[in-house]
Amino acid sequence: MSNEGGFDVTDSTFTELLNSVSRSLLENDDLTSLDENSLFQDAEVDEKTKEVTIKGVANLINDCASRKLNSSHLKDYLASNGGLNEEQIQIFLHFWSTHSSKHNSRLVKNASFGKSLANEGLKWRVDQVTNVKNLSEITQTVAVVELLTKENNANNQKFSFEVTSSTLNNILEQLNQIQDRIDILST
Repeated sequence: MSNEGGFDVTDSTFTELLNSVSRSLLENDDLTSLDENSLFQDAEVDEKTKEVTIKGVANLINDCASRKLNSSHLKDYLASNGGLNEEQIQIFLHFWSTHSSKHNSRLVKNASFGKSLANEGLKWRVDQVTNVKNLSEITQTVAVVELLTKENNANNQKFSFEVTSSTLNNILEQLNQIQDRIDILST
């Protein structure tokens, strides 16, 4: 991969970099755990250049995964933004044809909350505020909401909170926006 500093790697080193960085990203390993000496055994390279190159390859993989480009758009993108020569573009396209779905899934998995609402996971009641500094506030009515969430084969967690009428209206507006968006995308 060519950097502004003019560092170039051989095609075989570039292939090994792609595979090693990919494996590290998929296993959620720290990039610093890569064996830089074996990756750069063909070249006399200082530690800073090794680090920048590894991070550059990781950024390229993550960037391509987030863009979800088809092969022709990916080739154009790599030619204009990837900092790769023609041989490295071909190597990356071949690599990406077998690894793109794994990295797309990894980004989605890492971006999602991992929790969902359990069956019958919403309970509520209306109550009067009693924990107040001033007696005039005691007439405020709130909803006490309890959410029960579940995570893959993990114990359920319970979240309880109070919402005022105005906060509840804001939440309902946002939920309606979510529902509208889902309806649009489902049709």
